[in-house]
Amino acid sequence: MYYMILAAMITNANPDSLPMPMPMIIESYVSLEKCRDGLVLAREYENFKLIKHLMFGKSAVKQYGEEGVTLLFCVKDMRSV
Repeated sequence: MYYMILAAMITNANPDSLPMPMPMIIESYVSLEKCRDGLVLAREYENFKLIKHLMFGKSAVKQYGEEGVTLLFCVKDMRSV
């Protein structure tokens, strides 16, 4: 099982700004390939750009403002069945 995760990141944190939301699961998929297909769909419908992130692999990113991004990426569920 793979999950698509949505996370927000800031490059220049302001101590007076509101805290960033915690990463959350958006969708679950039976395979990594299906999850990556979901990233492509997110790019088409939500103005995300596909990238290859050094830590998260194939991802979709959307810039907001000058200081942050919203990132979609796939993770494998490593819990025991």
